[in-house]
Amino acid sequence: MTQKVKRTILKACVGDFPADVDPVPEHFVYFIRITDNMVPMPNSAAEADDEMPAYFDIGVVTGHSLEMLEQLLTQVHLSRSMPAAHFITL
Repeated sequence: MTQKVKRTILKACVGDFPADVDPVPEHFVYFIRITDNMVPMPNSAAEADDEMPAYFDIGVVTGHSLEMLEQLLTQVHLSRSMPAAHFITL
């Protein structure tokens, strides 16, 4: 009898993505701190929901990361060539 078990693996890194991670996962969540200030500890989940977006860019990669990067760079190039009022948001 064989049993297939799915499990969630949490890996964390500070700084650059480690070069020794092989293969780089296709599906992952990222948090990028966007402030130099200290991030305060929230007192509740509601407070975290309200305040944490001001300190982090949060995203999900759910596909091939090189294709995603190509699409993102295309959007950046397009937004730079358009007037400021026509910026594309992702």
